[in-house]
Amino acid sequence: MQTFNHRWVSAGFWAVTVTGLALTGCSFKIESAVPSYSAPYLLDFTFALRDNSDHAVVAPPADFELTAREDKDSISPSETAFLLAPAANKQSKCFLVLDYTNSMADPARNGDENGDGKSDAIDMMETSAKEFIDGMTSDAQVGILEFHREDPAHPPLVVSDFTTNKDYLKARIDAIWGEYVQGFPASSRCWDAVSAAIDMFPGDQGADEQRYVVFLSDGVDESSTNATPDSIISAAKDRAINVYCIGFGDELDPDSLEKITSDTGGAYYKAGSIEELGQRFDELWRDLGGRYTFRWATLRRDNAGFTPSFEIKLKGVSGKYTGPDCTPADYAGDVLRGVLRVPDYTIVDGRASLFIRASYVPRYVTKFSMNVQTPYPFTAALVGPDDDGLCQDWSEPVVTPNTGGANIALQSQAPENIYTAMPYGAFGAILRLDFTGLPENPGQLVTAITVDNSLYGNGQHFAVESLP
Repeated sequence: MQTFNHRWVSAGFWAVTVTGLALTGCSFKIESAVPSYSAPYLLDFTFALRDNSDHAVVAPPADFELTAREDKDSISPSETAFLLAPAANKQSKCFLVLDYTNSMADPARNGDENGDGKSDAIDMMETSAKEFIDGMTSDAQVGILEFHREDPAHPPLVVSDFTTNKDYLKARIDAIWGEYVQGFPASSRCWDAVSAAIDMFPGDQGADEQRYVVFLSDGVDESSTNATPDSIISAAKDRAINVYCIGFGDELDPDSLEKITSDTGGAYYKAGSIEELGQRFDELWRDLGGRYTFRWATLRRDNAGFTPSFEIKLKGVSGKYTGPDCTPADYAGDVLRGVLRVPDYTIVDGRASLFIRASYVPRYVTKFSMNVQTPYPFTAALVGPDDDGLCQDWSEPVVTPNTGGANIALQSQAPENIYTAMPYGAFGAILRLDFTGLPENPGQLVTAITVDNSLYGNGQHFAVESLP
């Protein structure tokens, strides 16, 4: 049994607490598996884990037993990168698409116990969406889009672009009824709305990202002009987006909803009542917590391909998966070259948070020193255990201002001990940089990040591959 570093134990994407986990059946279902092979010699498999009752299996990664094979040969987990982590250790990007049409808003159908002019269904959708946002990790990027009318002059609208600012997102949800709907809920342009949300994602496969669209609909759409279920499926696959849907309404037509979600690796949830609407958001929230990424680095360097496979076990229950063939030479790279990146950020009320993430970590990295070029002061903090920070038990970073920016230094509790290093091959968030009091239109906050690679004595080095 592989003993996983404790940094990879917490639930990750969602603040999930697992108590008294009960598994049904004698095998797991490994669903919506997405293999991704990349340099240097990395094999990633992101998948949903479900039991035979179709419930998400949510447990600390350290509780699982994993074996991996290349053809029939077992991989030695002690000699290579061999990591199981919550899927959200890759950057989480999610767009919520909220339905404010009359089928949701009519109080004669859905009640108005609060007397606020919004139906109980709208209130439940908004409350559940805000709780959904609160459950996400601090570096997860979320956007919001609403739809409520069918006429061309009022297309689905982006309420918030991607941001990590949860308070801002929840405030924007609270503003939708007054600022956007304005007492005129009408008919559905759901397909156009979901398509618009998909278009908010970059037009690539997002190798270091987990991408989701979550939408609410009854599946009845007679007004969309730009999108169809088939075009949604095609666009989502092109951008590696999993689409999830909660079906709700007294005219529910699930066929298209089920096809969109199944064909894009998401899931469909039927809500038969307002109470179930909230329950289905909770279920979806939990199911996303049951997604994992398993990474190993092959030690082979030949041109002969092999078939990778793995088995995952928990409490005597197991599941198996076989991936497409891999040829190591096709994914050759420098195993000593670590990769850092900074995802996109947003500035809200003069505040912004930037996250420094690792896409790949070489062996035995116990310290960092990096220079951040910026005209603005900032504070730096480790990404903590609730968000599976890669350096969560290291010393707090020391920020030293200098010409044109500041230097950040951090190290493990015993930096001379190579076994206190970040896990080899790891991916995830390391640091959060917080900026406050920013002027209007501040321009690019960080223009360069340079790692002091002279700290490493065996050829390890880091490159920063992307800055927003």
